Amino acid sequence: EEVQARPSRLPPGATIVSAPFDRGDRTAGEVMESLIAGTLTREDAHQILLDSYRHIAEIGSPAFALLIRSIIDRSPVLFHCAGGKDRTGVAAAVILSILGVDRGQIVEDYMLTNDRLTDQSSTFQLRLAEYPEESRDVLLALGLAKPDYIELALDVIDREFGGIDAYVQERLSLTQAEIDALRKLLLEP
Repeated sequence: EEVQARPSRLPPGATIVSAPFDRGDRTAGEVMESLIAGTLTREDAHQILLDSYRHIAEIGSPAFALLIRSIIDRSPVLFHCAGGKDRTGVAAAVILSILGVDRGQIVEDYMLTNDRLTDQSSTFQLRLAEYPEESRDVLLALGLAKPDYIELALDVIDREFGGIDAYVQERLSLTQAEIDALRKLLLEP
């Protein structure tokens, strides 16, 4: 649905590798219905996102594996999702973790999302203006990145999967050769 509703605008000749996954949480439609009805609060929005991030590492693992293999096989790669914060943010965090980037730097990178969302000319800001004033605060809460979201996803990888190395090998089924190839491709010697 997402892809049909808002298709990607890509350069001519780009190869599209689709890696959709259901986040396993409340659908965007349900959230929007609650928002329009005025029953969704900022606290609800925060909890919805925490619940989502709690499950992204597990539910998204096939898509993350495909993404990493696409980077290895087809670099350069542009990866994104509809919003560019949740699934894309965790995917980027997984890749940065594989590369050995410090967790604090990963969180800092993730938080750059807000720079784009708070830019007054951004699509997000334009769409936000279409909603009643009382809904905008909740929509903003749904759209903004918070450190505890990405920290939770990384904590789940550590706690439930035994850390990034075990997650990558067992959950993503990446071989050491693939991990080495990714590192060789993306890290300076």
